Amino acid sequence: MQMTDDMQQVFAHGMGALRTDLPVRILRLGGWNQPTAADSRMSPYLYPISDAAAIIMGAQTVDTHLAWSSWRAAVDTAPDMVGVSAWTPTNAGVRVQLALPEAIFTDLFTDSGKEVQAQGYVTYRNGWYLRWAQRLQRRLPGIAQLLRPSAPEFSPAGVDFTNLRRYQQTVGEPTIGAVPGTVTLAGVRLTERGVLTVDLDLPADCIPDAAHLAALRDLCWLTLAVNDDETAPLPELARGFANVAGDQGDGWSGLSAMPQEAGQPAGTILPGFEHEALTQQIYLRAGLVAGMGVTPLGTELWSLDGEQQSVIIAGQQVGLNPDAAVALTRNRDALMRFLGTHGLVVPRGNTYRNADAAVADFDRSFGHKSIFVGGTDTQGPGSGSVAMPVPPTPERFAEVVRALGDDIMVQLLAPGSLYRCLVLDGKVLAVQARDYAYVVGDGRHDVAALLAAKRTRRAAAGQPTLALDAGVTAGLARQNVTSASVIPRGTQVYLGRDTAAFVAGEYWDDRASLDQSYDVVAVQAATALGLRYCTVDLAVINGFIAYSEDQAELAQVVGVDATPDLVSFLRPTIGDGNDFAPAVLAAALAK
Repeated sequence: MQMTDDMQQVFAHGMGALRTDLPVRILRLGGWNQPTAADSRMSPYLYPISDAAAIIMGAQTVDTHLAWSSWRAAVDTAPDMVGVSAWTPTNAGVRVQLALPEAIFTDLFTDSGKEVQAQGYVTYRNGWYLRWAQRLQRRLPGIAQLLRPSAPEFSPAGVDFTNLRRYQQTVGEPTIGAVPGTVTLAGVRLTERGVLTVDLDLPADCIPDAAHLAALRDLCWLTLAVNDDETAPLPELARGFANVAGDQGDGWSGLSAMPQEAGQPAGTILPGFEHEALTQQIYLRAGLVAGMGVTPLGTELWSLDGEQQSVIIAGQQVGLNPDAAVALTRNRDALMRFLGTHGLVVPRGNTYRNADAAVADFDRSFGHKSIFVGGTDTQGPGSGSVAMPVPPTPERFAEVVRALGDDIMVQLLAPGSLYRCLVLDGKVLAVQARDYAYVVGDGRHDVAALLAAKRTRRAAAGQPTLALDAGVTAGLARQNVTSASVIPRGTQVYLGRDTAAFVAGEYWDDRASLDQSYDVVAVQAATALGLRYCTVDLAVINGFIAYSEDQAELAQVVGVDATPDLVSFLRPTIGDGNDFAPAVLAAALAK
């Protein structure tokens, strides 16, 4: 393949690897289902053009994943940004804006010679964009067919890119996405200030995900290298370019095959960012609805940026809690001791350095008692736990503690129902009832079938599931049940009482079953720890009986999490959920 003079200059200056440095952005035009008062200051991803229509756009960035994800997420959240129920695309197309790296122009202009330099930098730069746009206009129909073979075919547009004057005479004012194959130049006062981007209108189906956007970028870079008289198919030209690119190819694959369209995982909360953790999707969505920009900083590390303030999202943390307090909540022994010294009722228990010490002390301290056994580190490898409401035999106890390893805490099992209280700035926002995983018999299906059906439902909702493994089988056996047992209609059989069964258990809003007088216990625990935002787990003997300080034993604090999982509140396994991310984000901005 014989490259164009433009690309030969790029390679001669060692800039062939700049392919991945092309800024890219997606735009789409659509209308609201009712008039709005939206303005361009509401969001960096929203440009209203009337009270009935707006352009939704993604970030302009060299990161094609962020360019596509931010646009897709903005489309999903735009109605909530402006307070309407729907935004509908005006047509079947999108506009993709691409820019060439500025380093190409500055370096090559410097070495271009006096005759070229006499024309001026802007004129020189515009010349590159005009030539690129002309090549893109010719090749865009073939590019679209490569990206989406089923896309309707179209012919190259008739815009003349010979010079800016001819361009302005022939371009017209094309509507975003209305005519596939349209190529335009974006900018204000192009002659004086220069072209900003080349804009391509394509069927939206050509860019179903970030991988296809990256492929489009690569194909557009390829057109910069292909002479007008080349008649070979684009895949063949791509392979030829890969051969001549050499070390400057920077991972160029030759585009021998288009990427497969990625599916959306079950339970996605924010389309576009569906591969991020669900809790992070909740916060990112709240940030977008609030009109904030989204910037990735690293693995599970994001910045939500407003006009004057930013919030850092680190895993499930939003900067509301001091690091020392967060660390304290991750040590079960230290947490219980600390809360106990601050007047809160916690389960009595002992901590052991290793399993042998716990086994040796079993008969004296915990024989014939209902107990809870867990690792002291609530986040590490030994963070598992097992609740044993039926007093265990010495053999069962030894089995459990040896499986946990070292640093074990054994507590008397707190009586009553378990409630999880979501606390923010001294107020309980929600109360959630929690229970271990179970199945309910219907008198017809065995336990294995009931569990399989439950797994299917929960997987579709993006909720944790439990497999019929050795642990579940053993838990069933302790209830004199097997996976083949057909249990009577309405009978509840637990699938275990360990950490896995708790995570995959049932949780639902149950504010009505816990008297508000218990809120003081949750708030007191959060305040003692110095936490603005957390969940506090309470074991309550009877939630309908009002709490009072002279009956403090009515509620025991059995756990505190300084990095709450808001997904369970948004998507409970039973009943309707609530989105508390906006309130949490507002608190983080107000700090």
